[in-house]
Amino acid sequence: MKLKTLCENFIKLRSEDENIIVKGLAIDSRQVKPGDLFFAVPGLKYDGISFIPQAVANGAVAILCEESMDVFSQVDIETTAGRKVPVYAISHLLLKIGSFAACFYHNPSSKIELIGVTGTNGKSSIVYFLTMALNKLNKKTAMLGTLGNGYQQKLLQSSHTTLDAVTLQNILHQFIEDKVACVAMEVSSHGLSQGRVNGCDIDIAVFTNLTHEHLDYHGDMHHYGQAKRKLFLMPKLRHAIFNIDDDFGANLFQEFKSSLTCYAISLHSTHMQIDKKQLISAKNIELSSEGLFFDVSSPWGEARIHTSLYGKFNILNLLSTIACLGIQGYTWSEIQNVMHELSGVPGRMQVLRQENKPVAVIDYAHTPDALKNALQALRQHNFGKIWCVFGCGGDRDSSKRSIMGEIAEQYADNVIITNDNPRTEDPMMIAQQIKVSMIDQQVQIILDRKAAIIKALSQAKQGDVVLIAGKGHEQYQEINQVKSDFSDEKIVQDFWF
Repeated sequence: MKLKTLCENFIKLRSEDENIIVKGLAIDSRQVKPGDLFFAVPGLKYDGISFIPQAVANGAVAILCEESMDVFSQVDIETTAGRKVPVYAISHLLLKIGSFAACFYHNPSSKIELIGVTGTNGKSSIVYFLTMALNKLNKKTAMLGTLGNGYQQKLLQSSHTTLDAVTLQNILHQFIEDKVACVAMEVSSHGLSQGRVNGCDIDIAVFTNLTHEHLDYHGDMHHYGQAKRKLFLMPKLRHAIFNIDDDFGANLFQEFKSSLTCYAISLHSTHMQIDKKQLISAKNIELSSEGLFFDVSSPWGEARIHTSLYGKFNILNLLSTIACLGIQGYTWSEIQNVMHELSGVPGRMQVLRQENKPVAVIDYAHTPDALKNALQALRQHNFGKIWCVFGCGGDRDSSKRSIMGEIAEQYADNVIITNDNPRTEDPMMIAQQIKVSMIDQQVQIILDRKAAIIKALSQAKQGDVVLIAGKGHEQYQEINQVKSDFSDEKIVQDFWF
């Protein structure tokens, strides 16, 4: 593609640069290949301008960088071989990369149905349920998010919840070539703030909830919420689904109900006046060791649903799934049948059982709200004593650590504090920060996560449940910048068998 075609909506090029052929796009200088256009944008730690020489050495044919007082636009870098590489500065470049990438890959999202899910908790579950349901309904569907990218039975590990703008458009383009009809995608607050989904034509947007998370990045809950809100301002968006049991979700519903076709999901639908044609709700909820039972009411029909999933919050995830399927035009009979076929999400209230042993539940809960929900859910499912093994990630929002310690102590009978992914932080310091607000200052701290899990499984009795929280589906543990193979599920299975 000619550089002129890529840049015509953003900047006027010098005539001698218009016919430069761009063969690829890159935002990482190490991944630049001959013929690539390199985007030199500021990051959290480094400024991409510093890596322009490396990008040029690797064969970049043009550079776009962020406009600033220190950058001169329309200049050339001349290599030792005499090759000239033009540099253009563009204001707010980071937010525009998605549009550049969409143009380069011929706007792939306009050729598929794209569902974006945002919120603090529940994103992965909804994306997983949707992908499973749609494939069972014979619509070829791929997924993008924390659990991985691609097809449900063959997911590739993802570096971020929401991919960078160039990689995202590239993978959507690959899906088009593979005849994918629909993509369900997690959309993180970081991704929205950094414009990673700009250039995407999102058809359906889902909001789950807003609770304490990522304040190290956003600063406060207001700015965190405003980042999530951006999903519902996407230019091609048509349908939106909001959890109105969440205060922020209820506010978003009220804000966008006149500009979008909006649907509300709720377990407590009486607190807002909602047209029945917009409401998907659940009542007569029963929780047992066999799972969840509830009556669902929707614009498309009513039914009694039984699922082996645990956790009342999973009902909200299922209601969002039902809403998406209804919007896509599936019959109520098809929706009912597929809901009964959905199985659990790896690392999301994942239940492991062994005869005459306590039940083990592995969950990704790494926020205060998610941990509280998981522990409350297990209490409602009528187990004996609840054991909780958890830690907090290093180099992440430290303000949530003491809150999670208080929650674990309040809702579990026995707590063991252990490592999550401490990354570059001192593991004992993280543990002490979790412990600081707990009443029981003699709470067990076993930093070796494997040993902590085995200790809980050894001490818990038949009828008890051991919640292993924080890492969920992850297959590694990161300590001092070293990632080692580690699976909570494998630790449990190896101990039992």
